[in-house]
Amino acid sequence: ACAIMIGKSIGQGLREEAGAIARRMLGVFVVMGAVLGGSLLLLRWPIINMMGVENRYTAQMTADILAFYCCWCPMRQLNYVLVVGILRAGGDTRTAMLLDVGVTLLWGVPVTFLLAYGLKLPFLWIVCGTFVAEDLLKLPLCLWRMKSGKWIQCLAGEETASL
Repeated sequence: ACAIMIGKSIGQGLREEAGAIARRMLGVFVVMGAVLGGSLLLLRWPIINMMGVENRYTAQMTADILAFYCCWCPMRQLNYVLVVGILRAGGDTRTAMLLDVGVTLLWGVPVTFLLAYGLKLPFLWIVCGTFVAEDLLKLPLCLWRMKSGKWIQCLAGEETASL
């Protein structure tokens, strides 16, 4: 929905409206992430039980990872809407791709390697550390790009106010 609303505004030549929609969507997605995370946190054990996990260690590890993800969900949603719903929808596909792939390959993979083989942390901490490392680097870069306004590019040719 965010991508459609932003793309339509840009296509109509309403750059300021596209920026306003982007800012509103950031708040909406943080709230949605908190609601989704809270709901999943409450339902994690029924979900794990439905999956039929027989090993108690695996079930507890799954519950712990889900609990972390539930708490981190608003941050994850914020980065997702910035890259997919705002930058890509605004026509800044190159920057969106570089942020997504670049942060994962140039930052996330080395951090994961360091956590696993350098620090020899348990699996749960490796997963959590990877999420945190990627998201905390990606967020300021995405926000900086969004605030610059350079992401707003009309891909449909001439901007027309009559659409």
